[in-house]
Order: sequence, then structure tokens, then C-alpha cells
Amino acid sequence: KELNPGWDVVGQIVAQEKVNNSLENSIEMAFVRYRSDDMWSFQLGRMVLDTFLLSDHRNVGYSYHSVRPQAEFYGWIPYSHYDGLKTVIEFGDFDRSVRVEAFIGKTKSTVNIGYQDDDSSYNYVKSSPIYGGGITWEKDELTLRAYIARFRFTQNTNAINGLQDIVSAPAIQQFWPEAIEIADAYAIENEFVTYSSIGFNWTPGAWHVQGEFSNVTSSFFGSYDGQRSYLQVGHRFGEFLPHISYAYSWDDRDFPYDPPPLPDFQALYDGLKDNLNSGIVDQSSISLGLRWDFASQKALKVQCDYVTINDNSLGIYPTPQATNDGVRNWKKDSRSWCSTTFDWVF
Repeated sequence: KELNPGWDVVGQIVAQEKVNNSLENSIEMAFVRYRSDDMWSFQLGRMVLDTFLLSDHRNVGYSYHSVRPQAEFYGWIPYSHYDGLKTVIEFGDFDRSVRVEAFIGKTKSTVNIGYQDDDSSYNYVKSSPIYGGGITWEKDELTLRAYIARFRFTQNTNAINGLQDIVSAPAIQQFWPEAIEIADAYAIENEFVTYSSIGFNWTPGAWHVQGEFSNVTSSFFGSYDGQRSYLQVGHRFGEFLPHISYAYSWDDRDFPYDPPPLPDFQALYDGLKDNLNSGIVDQSSISLGLRWDFASQKALKVQCDYVTINDNSLGIYPTPQATNDGVRNWKKDSRSWCSTTFDWVF
């Protein structure tokens, strides 16, 4: 809503299933913006992370060609918004435009790591500061975006604290002192994650081509570490837009620790190693979909997905409960499903 020339307020509330549902968590955007001229603008408050192509119309299903954004690329991200300050400069003409932005702030989220109903599965993840910047270039039917963001975690999660308490027991330290070193490798307090991404959207005529690539780097076990990408191609035939997409996510992290000296600690060792797999997303998917714009501002979509989940990839979808020895031993498998949605903007 425009307050007066140069000032406006933007807000968005999203009703969506979350690990921790509350009104405060449902507020995705609530910021005031000041435009000093046609080029510069400044935003203060709660904003969405602009690190993706879909950030400009986050949580607006009608704006997606597919039923949902690709899970391999978007599904692992714990944060959707941040509280802080953003500065934007835009320049260009009728043929092309460039937007450069930088931000700083803080964010938090509650995630379910183990997909179980206990304290070690529900984990409060807080980052401060988070900062970064990016550039978006648009010309005719082509859009390019590049972004980089850096997050600092301010505290360990419940799962990590519980893990450190277990391995700190005198009986374990006496015979296997390396156990605490392994647990500390999972600690996220005062650690950093760097996220960088590039993407494009190209719509020549009736064709629609879109893709993104991202890289996540971190130096500890408590986070993801790898690359994600997807490519979507569609062609519009009047009211119908059939499309196909391929997405891939791969994390690669070694477990450079020797087994315990005593067999009594083997189950604990296996559990520690299994925790590493909880932060690995190594899977791919192929999706076929159809969008039907049957009326003004109304769309009906149907989509079928086939997902291949590789060995010990436990990062996105729930996997079988831990066995008696504490290890899930997830082996390569596949899953498939079909979805349909009705989107209406009014």
C-alpha cells in the first residue's frame, strides 16, 4: 500500500503447514520501502530471501508453471524470510534493466530433522547475521540472476546438544575420547554456510525454458554441502502448457573417523555416522506436468513426479524409522506420485 510519494508498505501472510505454526511464523513479508528516486530504494522489516528466480513471487502458486517448485532445489532450505535491511539500485531503459541489491539481517526457523515427535527432532535454527547480494538482468524475454548469501548460526540445535551430552559421559571418554571430537564436528554454533546461485528464465515465443544451479559450502557436519540444479522446458498451446523438468541434488561429505576401539561403542559410532546422512540430499527427479489456464486468473494443474533417492540420502523425505542398532541403512529406492492443484488469483 502506498503511503505517500516515495513511501509504501508491503505485507504477506501465508497459511501453510509448518513444523511450528504460529501467526508470527506465517508473516512472510512486512516491510516499509522508501524510494529516493527512480533508481534507489531502501527496505526495512521482514522480507523474503531473493536468492532464487521464484523469490519475486514466492508462495503464489498461480505464478508457477508447475504444481510446486522443484524439491531438490528448494525443499532443503530452512529459511524463507529474514528481518533486516535491503538496499536496491535499478537502472536501464525499455529494452533492458539491471537490479543490484544487498541485504543484512537475521532469521530463524524450526525444522524437524529426524521426522519424529521428540525434542531431538524439533530443532530451533537461528542465524545472525545473514548478509549477501545479487544482480538481476532482464532483456526482452530473457532474465538472468546471480546471488550469494552467507549465514552465521548462533547456537547449536537440540539434536547436537543431546549428542554432545551422550559422548561426554565419563565411561565413553575413558575408552573412546575421539567420540567428543566427532560430536563437535556436527556443532553449528558460530559456524558459517555460504550459498551461491545462478539462474535464467527464457520465454521465446510459446516456449518456456527455466533453470537454476546452486552451490552450498560449509566446513562442518551439521549442514548440507553440495550442489543443486534443475531445468524445466515447456511449450504453450493456447490455454495449455505442457512441461517437463529434471532436477538433481548431490551432497558429498566424508566421515573421516575410525571405528571405536571397543565393540560396546559400535552402535554409538553407527549412530554418529547415521547423523551425517541426515544432512545429505543425493537424489534426482523427472516431472511431467500440464497447466490449463481455463479462465481469467484461474489455472488447473496436474503433475506426476518420479524421484530416485540414492543410498543414505536422508535429507528431504521421511525414511524408515531407525532400527534397533540406531542405523536406518537407507538403500537406493524410488518414489512416484501425481498431484493436482487449482490456483485462483483474486
